[in-house]
Amino acid sequence: MLLTQQMAAGLGTLSPSMTGTTAEQLQHFTDPQVLLDSNSRAALPAEILHTLQQIFSDALNLVFLVGAILIVVSLIASILIGPARLVPKSVTTKQNLTQ
Repeated sequence: MLLTQQMAAGLGTLSPSMTGTTAEQLQHFTDPQVLLDSNSRAALPAEILHTLQQIFSDALNLVFLVGAILIVVSLIASILIGPARLVPKSVTTKQNLTQ
């Protein structure tokens, strides 16, 4: 979802007169799967393809950045939890010994 939104925002910055395509045709490329299709890429001029690849790259970069931030926040949260446990250690040890 984030990738598609960023692709749409990036395509919104392109003017149809610059690309020689209509806004509806550009909106077709908000789906990254379309941009990865070799037939769709072959139909585009090299200049437009390069611009679309740059928009895709920027959008994907943001997705990985958000993912990395979530990982760091999760790691910090797990470190701050420290010795807190849902099940006391003595209960789990007793259960393992009885099995």
